[in-house]
Amino acid sequence: MRTIRVSNGQSLQDIALQECGSVTADLHIALRNNIPLTKRLTNGQILDLPPVINLKVVEYFRARSLQPATDIVAPATGIGNTTIGVNLSIPDNQIS
Repeated sequence: MRTIRVSNGQSLQDIALQECGSVTADLHIALRNNIPLTKRLTNGQILDLPPVINLKVVEYFRARSLQPATDIVAPATGIGNTTIGVNLSIPDNQIS
């Protein structure tokens, strides 16, 4: 049985593409590991893998030491979450 240790920021789709050669393997990985398809994976989590679907894609990622990580969430920047009249007020003379 093949397994993989999840790296930071990797999603099921990332793992499916990297290790099976197709994002369509994400459902198979979820089923094998009894996790929801939309579950956020944790760094270091071990997943059982289904068979390779497209060996050329898997070899491409391995040859270049690529590990897609599309589930990285950037910290919020800027003014953040605001609601007019709650934590944001606009003076009457500024409304046109």
